[in-house]
Amino acid sequence: ACYGYQSDCYFSREIRDSFKFRIYQHMFDFSEKEAKRYGDAEIFTKVERNIIMSKYIKQAVVLAMDEVYEITGKKRKDLTVFYVPNEFVAKGTANRPNLLFGASVHPYRPDALAQLEKVKADGAYLVKLLPAIQRFKANDPGLIPYYQKLIDLKLPLLIHVDDESSFGEDHPEYSD
Repeated sequence: ACYGYQSDCYFSREIRDSFKFRIYQHMFDFSEKEAKRYGDAEIFTKVERNIIMSKYIKQAVVLAMDEVYEITGKKRKDLTVFYVPNEFVAKGTANRPNLLFGASVHPYRPDALAQLEKVKADGAYLVKLLPAIQRFKANDPGLIPYYQKLIDLKLPLLIHVDDESSFGEDHPEYSD
């Protein structure tokens, strides 16, 4: 997650106030001071540098994270823990062969199917969802067209269907 400097990324006060936030900053060696000075896109340079220096890792998927949407399609920024736009990740991974674009399209977005087509056209290697954070039930029969679109586009789905406490409070009622 990034800070919102020269990007549309954001994260909630809940995650920012969490002890985990400082751990993540340290893990990624990326501080708010750096983001303020260079912009959030500096994170791509840092991740790429770490991969180049790695003896074993040659590529990594950089994951976007869509906002929370209600089943009605209403966006819920107030319930979103963090947001990393697909456009930000697609642009940051473009022309970096060791960084792959991992998209995130909330299945309750009113334009979800069109967004899946867009991220595929923008070079997405997969789509990542976190039901316990993004607040939707993965087994909702209404999502069959979404899953079918992933199949049609040959876009793998990376999904966490259990509790997800890495990013603050999760909602286990969505972890079924």
